[in-house]
Amino acid sequence: MIVYALPAWAEKTAFWTQLFGLLIALLALGAAAWQITQARKEARADQKTQLKERRIEFELTVLRELLVAATADPVDGARVHALAATLPVSVVPITRKAAGLTSTEGAQGQVKHPVLRADQIASDIRQHKDAVIEELVQQIDKRVDERARAAKED
Repeated sequence: MIVYALPAWAEKTAFWTQLFGLLIALLALGAAAWQITQARKEARADQKTQLKERRIEFELTVLRELLVAATADPVDGARVHALAATLPVSVVPITRKAAGLTSTEGAQGQVKHPVLRADQIASDIRQHKDAVIEELVQQIDKRVDERARAAKED
């Protein structure tokens, strides 16, 4: 068997070339890991933005339907009750209380008695119509502004 020996300078060149290649590969691996991490962060942020937009859209739809039901003649008490139940207490406390649902202490001071039947709900909504409409319009405006701010951020 014949063994060929490389000159010392060729061995050193091969060693440094391999070492340089290894360092480049490690840098590429680090860059790929960083890109994956950034992509995951962006995906999470996009997902949060989408969820927020869906929540705003849902609340706007319910608030619009609540406004229509509360201003209808005659007031559809059962519909107001069902729609108000889909929103959190903090969003429409007066409407929820007028619809016979749990509400805040402040709303309980404005709407005196709890109601259970649809005709009672309709009567209570008519009695507190101005406060209910003001609350609904205010919440709709708030959601529209929130949507506009979210659009500007994108």
